[in-house]
Amino acid sequence: MVERVTEGLAEFLASTEFDDLPAEVIEHAKRCMVDFLGVCLGGSTMKRSRIIASFVNDLGGDQEATVIGYPFKVPCPSAGLANGAVGHAIQMDDTDWASIAHLGTVAIPAALAVAEKQKASGRDLLAAVVLGYEGAIRVGAAVHPSHNRRGFSPNGTIGVFAGAIAAGKILGLDGLRMADAIGSAAMQSSGLEEFGFDGSMSSILNTGHAAQAGIISALLAERGFTGSRGILEGRSGFCRAYADKCDLSSIVAGFGERYRILDVWFKRYPTCAYANASLDAILDLVAAHDIDEADVREVLIKTHSVVEKTLNNPCPPNVTAAMLSLPYNAAVAILERQVTPREFTEETLADERVRAMMAKVKIKAADEELAFAVGPGRGSIVEIRCQDGTTHEARVKAPRGDTANPFTQEEFLGKFRALTSPVLDPSQSDEILRAVDNLESIEDVTGLTSLLSLPAGSG
Repeated sequence: MVERVTEGLAEFLASTEFDDLPAEVIEHAKRCMVDFLGVCLGGSTMKRSRIIASFVNDLGGDQEATVIGYPFKVPCPSAGLANGAVGHAIQMDDTDWASIAHLGTVAIPAALAVAEKQKASGRDLLAAVVLGYEGAIRVGAAVHPSHNRRGFSPNGTIGVFAGAIAAGKILGLDGLRMADAIGSAAMQSSGLEEFGFDGSMSSILNTGHAAQAGIISALLAERGFTGSRGILEGRSGFCRAYADKCDLSSIVAGFGERYRILDVWFKRYPTCAYANASLDAILDLVAAHDIDEADVREVLIKTHSVVEKTLNNPCPPNVTAAMLSLPYNAAVAILERQVTPREFTEETLADERVRAMMAKVKIKAADEELAFAVGPGRGSIVEIRCQDGTTHEARVKAPRGDTANPFTQEEFLGKFRALTSPVLDPSQSDEILRAVDNLESIEDVTGLTSLLSLPAGSG
C-alpha cells in the first residue's frame, strides 16, 4: 500500500503559494474564473437555480458571501451550495478529461465564498482556485474510469475535494489541517448520475453539495476538527471504496511539474462534454453543404462507447434530460443551425419537427474507428445521409474549446458575453472581465463579488 498519500498531497497543497505558480497557470485560472462566472450568471435565471437561491436565502444567517446573480448574501457554506449548483444549471461549465468532472463549479464558488468572508486578496483567491483543481484532478484521475463506470458523478464525489482544498487555502490551513479537511470532505463525498436519464433537478446538487461540504470541511479543520488523514489510501478509504482500480502513487507524483488546471477546457454547448465533438461535426456539415431538414434521411453518429452509453437517450422526458441527450442535441443542431440555451425549452422539446428529426439520429459505438481522436470521448465521426442518396461526413479529433482545439480569445469572451447578456448590460460584463484580469492586484475580493450581486428580477 502506498503510504502517506493524503498527508503528502495536503502538505504540497498547503505549502504552495501564489508566487510558486507559473504565469501561464495564473492566466488559465483567470480564464476558468471568467468561464464560471459566465455560466453562473447565465444559469441564474433558470427555475432550478431560483429554487436553490430562494432556499438558501430563507435559511438566513450571517451575510458573509454573495449568491451570484441575486441581491442577497448568506453564510459562506450556503453561498457555496447556491453558486455551485447554479453554476452547473446551464450545463456549460468547464471540464477536465482526467477526472471527467466539472471542477470549476466547485473549486471557484468554494474559494470565492470563503474569500469574500475573509476579505482575502485576489492573489490568495487565484492560488486557492489553482490548488483546488490540482488536488481534485489528481484524486479523480487516480480512480478513473472505474469510479465513473460504477455510476458515481465525479462532479460531486471528486468535486468535494476541490471545495475543501480551495476553501482550506483561503483559510491558510497547514499540511495537517489540510489533510483533516480532505478527510472530512471524503466522508461527505456523494453523487450519482441517474439524473442523466430522468432529468431531475437534483443533478445540480452534485456540484452545489460538493462546494458546501468542502467549505464546511475546511472551516471545521480550521477549528481543530480532525479528519481521517489516510482517507485516500486507507484500507476502507476513498480510493478503494469508490473504485475497482486506483493508482494511488499518481496522486503524489510529480508535484509542481505541470499544474492540472492547464488541462481544463471550456464547453461550447449547453450539454454534456461528450456531445461537443459530434455537435461540432454536425454544425460544420450543415453549414458547408447547406443541409435543410427536408434533405435529411438519417444521421449516423459514430462515437466512443462511453458516449453511446451515457448520452443515447432517444426520448428525454424534460429539458434537463434533453441537455444530456445526444439525439436531441443533434436534432436541434440540424434544425436551428446552432445549439445554445435558447434551444432548450419545453416547447422545443415538444415540437414535432424536433421529435421527427430525433428519430432519424442513430448512435453507434465505434472506438476502433475513432483511434484518430485525441482521447476517449473527445472525437466523433458524423455521417448525414440525404434523401437524394448523398452522404456527407465530418471527423472531429477534439471538440472546439478543448485544450487540443482551443477557443480563440474572441470565441472565449464571446461565450461570456452571450451568457451574461440576459442579466447584464455590456458595460457591466466588461467591468467583471477587467476585475478578473487584474485579480492579482486586488487586495480585497469584495471588489469583485460586489459586481456579481444583481437587483431582484434581473433576467
